[in-house]
Amino acid sequence: MRKFFKYIGLLVIIVIALLYLLELLYTHTYKNGIPRNKVSYVLSMNDKYIDYIFLGSSRVDNTIDAEVMRL
Repeated sequence: MRKFFKYIGLLVIIVIALLYLLELLYTHTYKNGIPRNKVSYVLSMNDKYIDYIFLGSSRVDNTIDAEVMRL
């Protein structure tokens, strides 16, 4: 029975370590990869200063009031 618990404990440790490593790999790839959507494109623009960003559908684009933005 003790051998079984050691085996299960080892499997749990290996699975947790693999999950952690895969999370690091995914995060690195997402941050440093080619931008594939609006959010990743905005996150990749580190050296530019942006006042406003409007993310969404065409409804967001069509309902922006320029007079309010100038204030």
